[in-house]
Amino acid sequence: MASAAELRGRYGDVAAASALLERADEVINITNSRWCSAEIMRLRARFSAHNFEEAAALLRGSLALAREQHSKLWELRAASDLAELLRDQRNYIEAREVLNPVCEWFNEGKDTADYIAARTLLHEIEELHKHSGEPRKTGENVGISSL
Repeated sequence: MASAAELRGRYGDVAAASALLERADEVINITNSRWCSAEIMRLRARFSAHNFEEAAALLRGSLALAREQHSKLWELRAASDLAELLRDQRNYIEAREVLNPVCEWFNEGKDTADYIAARTLLHEIEELHKHSGEPRKTGENVGISSL
């Protein structure tokens, strides 16, 4: 259901995506099978949230749950979406702090679409921050490795 919801949402049918995600939550509650909960929460942030605060809270929850479950793919996706949301708010420092450690964890899977997209986003955030004129945090690593 989560994959179907993501596809619906990406192609503009946000109402159907939200309905599928609600149903997925119902199934999780009935079966008590929570392996996909972080991903569903992430998708709810993308397609059902009404404002920045709601989306950020859902993404932070998704990220925390993915970490708790040791699900690195869900963690990467949640961190990427949260970093993108923060980037859109011009909060480049926090966006980088969210995404960089997750990207650095990966030793394998660096050729996957999710990882490549995350590294591309991280590079974009670094460039935007560099040109924003905002001071860096003390001791902040200036560069990121290239894709």
